[in-house]
Amino acid sequence: MGKKKKYTIIEGIKLYETVSNQKGVNLSNTPFWNKFANSNILPERTADSIKNFWKKVQYKTLEAFLIECIHEGTDFCFAFKKIPNPEFVKRFKQQYENDFIKLSALKNLEDDMEVTEKERELEKQLMLPGNLGR
Repeated sequence: MGKKKKYTIIEGIKLYETVSNQKGVNLSNTPFWNKFANSNILPERTADSIKNFWKKVQYKTLEAFLIECIHEGTDFCFAFKKIPNPEFVKRFKQQYENDFIKLSALKNLEDDMEVTEKERELEKQLMLPGNLGR
Protein backbone atom coordinates (compact mmCIF):
# COMPACT_ATOMS: atom_id res chain seq x y z
CA MET A 1 0.00 0.00 0.00
CA GLY A 2 2.09 2.87 -1.28
CA LYS A 3 -0.24 5.74 -0.44
CA LYS A 4 -1.59 6.36 3.05
CA LYS A 5 -5.22 5.23 3.24
CA LYS A 6 -7.76 5.86 5.95
CA TYR A 7 -8.73 2.82 7.94
CA THR A 8 -11.97 1.26 6.74
CA ILE A 9 -14.96 0.25 8.84
CA ILE A 10 -14.10 -3.45 8.40
CA GLU A 11 -10.50 -2.87 9.51
CA GLY A 12 -11.73 -1.03 12.61
CA ILE A 13 -14.15 -3.83 13.47
CA LYS A 14 -11.42 -6.46 13.04
CA LEU A 15 -9.10 -4.46 15.27
CA TYR A 16 -11.78 -4.06 17.96
CA GLU A 17 -12.53 -7.81 17.83
CA THR A 18 -8.89 -8.81 18.12
CA VAL A 19 -8.04 -6.37 20.90
CA SER A 20 -11.17 -7.26 22.90
CA ASN A 21 -9.97 -10.89 22.93
CA GLN A 22 -6.60 -9.89 24.42
CA LYS A 23 -7.39 -9.91 28.13
CA GLY A 24 -4.43 -8.93 30.29
CA VAL A 25 -2.12 -8.14 27.34
CA ASN A 26 -0.07 -4.94 27.54
CA LEU A 27 -1.20 -3.08 24.42
CA SER A 28 1.65 -0.58 24.69
CA ASN A 29 3.95 -3.54 24.12
CA THR A 30 5.56 -3.36 20.64
CA PRO A 31 5.83 -7.17 20.22
CA PHE A 32 2.02 -7.43 20.47
CA TRP A 33 1.56 -5.03 17.55
CA ASN A 34 4.32 -6.72 15.51
CA LYS A 35 2.63 -10.10 16.04
CA PHE A 36 -0.73 -8.57 15.12
CA ALA A 37 0.67 -7.05 11.91
CA ASN A 38 2.35 -10.33 10.95
CA SER A 39 -0.92 -12.22 11.45
CA ASN A 40 -2.31 -10.48 8.33
CA ILE A 41 -5.60 -9.72 10.01
CA LEU A 42 -5.15 -6.26 8.52
CA PRO A 43 -3.10 -6.91 5.38
CA GLU A 44 -0.80 -4.16 4.18
CA ARG A 45 -0.92 -2.32 7.54
CA THR A 46 2.28 -1.97 9.53
CA ALA A 47 2.58 -2.56 13.25
CA ASP A 48 3.16 1.18 13.83
CA SER A 49 0.16 2.14 11.72
CA ILE A 50 -2.11 -0.30 13.58
CA LYS A 51 -0.81 0.81 16.98
CA ASN A 52 -1.27 4.50 16.12
CA PHE A 53 -4.79 3.89 14.82
CA TRP A 54 -5.65 2.00 18.02
CA LYS A 55 -4.32 4.88 20.13
CA LYS A 56 -6.81 7.18 18.35
CA VAL A 57 -9.84 4.91 18.84
CA GLN A 58 -9.09 2.94 22.00
CA TYR A 59 -11.32 5.01 24.27
CA LYS A 60 -14.33 4.76 21.97
CA THR A 61 -16.78 1.90 22.08
CA LEU A 62 -17.28 -0.04 18.87
CA GLU A 63 -20.68 1.65 18.55
CA ALA A 64 -19.10 5.11 18.91
CA PHE A 65 -16.49 4.15 16.30
CA LEU A 66 -19.22 3.04 13.88
CA ILE A 67 -21.27 6.19 14.50
CA GLU A 68 -18.25 8.34 13.71
CA CYS A 69 -17.44 6.29 10.60
CA ILE A 70 -20.97 6.55 9.23
CA HIS A 71 -21.10 10.26 10.04
CA GLU A 72 -17.77 10.89 8.28
CA GLY A 73 -18.58 8.63 5.32
CA THR A 74 -15.67 6.27 5.99
CA ASP A 75 -15.22 3.57 3.35
CA PHE A 76 -16.72 0.22 4.27
CA CYS A 77 -13.76 -1.77 2.93
CA PHE A 78 -11.15 -1.51 0.19
CA ALA A 79 -13.33 -3.40 -2.31
CA PHE A 80 -16.28 -1.01 -2.10
CA LYS A 81 -16.95 2.27 -0.38
CA LYS A 82 -20.60 2.10 0.59
CA ILE A 83 -22.00 -0.16 3.28
CA PRO A 84 -23.51 -3.04 1.28
CA ASN A 85 -26.81 -3.12 3.15
CA PRO A 86 -28.57 0.26 2.75
CA GLU A 87 -30.99 -0.58 5.57
CA PHE A 88 -28.08 -0.89 8.02
CA VAL A 89 -27.24 2.82 7.99
CA LYS A 90 -30.89 3.83 8.30
CA ARG A 91 -31.48 1.47 11.25
CA PHE A 92 -28.17 2.38 12.88
CA LYS A 93 -28.84 6.12 12.53
CA GLN A 94 -32.27 5.69 14.11
CA GLN A 95 -30.85 3.68 16.99
CA TYR A 96 -28.09 6.20 17.70
CA GLU A 97 -29.88 9.36 16.57
CA ASN A 98 -28.73 11.46 19.55
CA ASP A 99 -25.10 10.56 18.90
CA PHE A 100 -25.39 11.65 15.26
CA ILE A 101 -26.97 14.93 16.37
CA LYS A 102 -24.09 15.52 18.81
CA LEU A 103 -21.50 14.78 16.10
CA SER A 104 -23.20 17.19 13.69
CA ALA A 105 -23.33 19.90 16.37
CA LEU A 106 -19.66 19.31 17.21
CA LYS A 107 -18.70 19.49 13.53
CA ASN A 108 -20.65 22.75 13.14
CA LEU A 109 -18.97 24.16 16.26
CA GLU A 110 -15.53 23.19 14.94
CA ASP A 111 -16.34 24.80 11.58
CA ASP A 112 -17.50 27.99 13.36
CA MET A 113 -14.35 28.04 15.49
CA GLU A 114 -12.23 27.60 12.37
CA VAL A 115 -13.95 30.57 10.71
CA THR A 116 -13.53 32.66 13.87
CA GLU A 117 -9.83 31.77 14.02
CA LYS A 118 -9.38 32.81 10.38
CA GLU A 119 -11.17 36.10 11.09
CA ARG A 120 -8.81 36.79 14.02
CA GLU A 121 -5.79 36.09 11.82
CA LEU A 122 -7.11 38.47 9.19
CA GLU A 123 -7.71 41.18 11.82
CA LYS A 124 -4.15 40.73 13.13
CA GLN A 125 -2.76 41.08 9.63
CA LEU A 126 -4.81 44.22 9.02
CA MET A 127 -3.61 45.77 12.26
CA LEU A 128 0.11 45.30 11.44
CA PRO A 129 2.13 48.49 10.91
CA GLY A 130 2.15 49.38 7.25
CA ASN A 131 -1.32 47.93 6.69
CA LEU A 132 -3.14 50.87 8.32
CA GLY A 133 -4.92 53.28 6.05
CA ARG A 134 -4.95 50.91 3.07
